[in-house]
Amino acid sequence: MRSAPIHAGDIAGVVVTAPAIHIDKVDVGEVSLKPGLLFEHWRHDRPGMPSEIKQITITLAHKGAVKNFHYHGIQWDIWCVQTGTAKVVLRDLREDSPTFLATMEIYCGLRNWKLIAIPPGVAHGYKVLSNEPCMLAYATTETYNPSDEGRYDPDDPRMAYDWNAVGVDADPAETIISREV
Repeated sequence: MRSAPIHAGDIAGVVVTAPAIHIDKVDVGEVSLKPGLLFEHWRHDRPGMPSEIKQITITLAHKGAVKNFHYHGIQWDIWCVQTGTAKVVLRDLREDSPTFLATMEIYCGLRNWKLIAIPPGVAHGYKVLSNEPCMLAYATTETYNPSDEGRYDPDDPRMAYDWNAVGVDADPAETIISREV
């Protein structure tokens, strides 16, 4: 089962797609109360995605936690919230981009999975909205290198974001909201 992009994004180069999900087949004679599934996090042939992955990382955060913005100079990230629900926020920091300073807000998580390909120069962070812990799995095109990671100044009005305005009762069915800064 292949899936096509469901939203090319309001930030140039960002791709948001639904992952390919394959429901387990129950073998004849096998007792199963509920079949599981197979989830394709990354494929080298998925349109708009980087074709090489060098590291996969998983983080866990709890309700109300904010993982604040950071960005990379050369690395792509491919994010997917596996459990819980989060609001992922992206901000285009590339001065030569046609979408410079554009912001994307994406609700995602369990039962609303999204693969979010984040190019270099696009800041990214998230806030956990669910009572259930949020597990974020992400693949990267580079191995971890602290010199490739930057954080922008939250006091800079061009790049400020009010994480407190992200309510914990937000509707996760509202998948993508975009806003120009």
